[in-house]
Amino acid sequence: MKGKEMTNWRILNEHDLNRSGVNMIYDALPSKDVTNKLKATDILGQNTPYDILWNDNKLCVRVANVSTTSRFPKWSYTLKAVNKQMVDFYIFIALKGDNVYKIFVLPPDIIPETTVSISERLGNVRYSEFVSSLEEIPAKIESVKEKLPMFRKLYREAKI
Repeated sequence: MKGKEMTNWRILNEHDLNRSGVNMIYDALPSKDVTNKLKATDILGQNTPYDILWNDNKLCVRVANVSTTSRFPKWSYTLKAVNKQMVDFYIFIALKGDNVYKIFVLPPDIIPETTVSISERLGNVRYSEFVSSLEEIPAKIESVKEKLPMFRKLYREAKI
């Protein structure tokens, strides 16, 4: 999966990485037949708990480069615990080099509160059920919504 042709992900600092990620996701979301589509950060500023309001879904976009200190590919995303109640979906963009490697669409109630680590070992990727292509994000959001009761149950049982 390629990132935007004009984005050189490697040279961006963390703030610009996330801003570029928000722009990429925003541009990929359809505006036809949706109730609304806007960048919350353009209206509310940088401290808003979510980045995009799309079709009544509050989306928080985070971007991470692959870790170079781990023995296997790993991406880490830092979140604010207080924002978790105000976000419907986290969109995590995993970069490898200068390319978008994977995009994850995750609901907040099945991930840790402050740090989410996604790892890949022997071809298995954590949260693989939530991987989406850029074009399929709207369908993935709907699919995850439908399966959310099952995901919540699995998450609760795993924590016991």
